[in-house]
Amino acid sequence: MKNILENNALWERAYQIGIDKRMLERKGYLDILVAGDETPEMDLRLNVDDMIIWITATLKLVPGNDGEMEIAVNGKIVEQEDDDDDEE
Repeated sequence: MKNILENNALWERAYQIGIDKRMLERKGYLDILVAGDETPEMDLRLNVDDMIIWITATLKLVPGNDGEMEIAVNGKIVEQEDDDDDEE
């Protein structure tokens, strides 16, 4: 899995949704991923289909449908306070 560090397409896709390879490296999580293990829980701000999703999640590298490695995000959406402006 060492070559996963050089998989620019993987890390570009991850960065586009809010997962930064440098942040993972600073926290020591990159080594965990490369070893095939799941990271500890972390708070993430993901950008998915023009939506912002706050989530507490773990990450793990898994084989995708095409055989290439993907980052699996396993977590739960963080509760947000209700916005009073939405009430009618």
